[in-house]
Amino acid sequence: MDKKKLIKLFFLICILLPLSAASDITSPIYQVDHHNFGISGDDAEGGTYQAILSTQTQGIGTSEGTIYTVNLGWLPLANITYYCGDGTCNSGETCSSCVADCACSTGYTCTAGTCVADSVSEDDGSSGGSTTTSCFYQWICSEWAPTICPAQGIQKRFCVNNGTCTGTAGIPEQEMTCSPGQSLPLGEPLFDLFLNISSDYKKVLAGKDLKAKVSLINVGNTTTLDVFFKYWITTENNTVILTTQETIAISDKKELEKTITLPKEILPGEYKLFLQITYDKNKTAFSEDYFEVVEGKFQIFSGTTILFVLIGIIILTTIILTIVLIRILNKKDIDNTKEKTLT
Repeated sequence: MDKKKLIKLFFLICILLPLSAASDITSPIYQVDHHNFGISGDDAEGGTYQAILSTQTQGIGTSEGTIYTVNLGWLPLANITYYCGDGTCNSGETCSSCVADCACSTGYTCTAGTCVADSVSEDDGSSGGSTTTSCFYQWICSEWAPTICPAQGIQKRFCVNNGTCTGTAGIPEQEMTCSPGQSLPLGEPLFDLFLNISSDYKKVLAGKDLKAKVSLINVGNTTTLDVFFKYWITTENNTVILTTQETIAISDKKELEKTITLPKEILPGEYKLFLQITYDKNKTAFSEDYFEVVEGKFQIFSGTTILFVLIGIIILTTIILTIVLIRILNKKDIDNTKEKTLT
């Protein structure tokens, strides 16, 4: 190959080969701070050594030091597997199964796989806010969704509190950035999930039924599989009031109406209904909607019911007015007939 072709090939590689960023690398005996590498390598410094990364021309290279050798390379995003120690708490890892990725923050203790806050004092709202009570937080979070990073580059999850505190202290992050571009492997299902509480049930009484419409659409491979549904009703601060769950076999799509009977002791206020689905091993998706529990001794009429009542009133009024008008006209006819008879 002549010199010009080699130069062209080199520039083509420079254009096509993406630069990559490596996050902190740790092992029991060393740590490498965050560094970049791509067409030209950057220095990676540690507490006891310095490494100079070699030029990367095919996504593979070697970094050599006085006492070690580090091999570097790129993997397609779809081939990356998550493991305990990768610095991200995911794929079902918990503070019990993987302390390295899911360690609890200061003031929290790992209990049965969840980080439970140490006992704290919280204002109970009585006596003008002067009384406090001892309580604890127990935050439980869903998996990050959607499973495949969307074009917006943001994945979300929701966290609910199974503890006795009623605030939001220590609530984990519920949104993170991700790298779009990972594609769904061929032959795998992927559900879009939608949850909607209709206007008829946006205001409900304690002890009454809450109804929500659920829609699932499989945008991946339409194979039939079991989908695990879990519903949470929480306060505005994500404190759990009620949970319920079920499993349904679904293939391409499914629309259903979920009915949940609210506790009779639930207090008036704003509430949230969360739904998380889990399927195909560890894929997950979630959706949420809001409703209000209101006070009242009588059944609340929905918007549709009120509309039918108004229509009924209008029809009844029209009938009554028609009857009255007919009687008035008949009376006039009778009076006119009498007058003609007399004359």
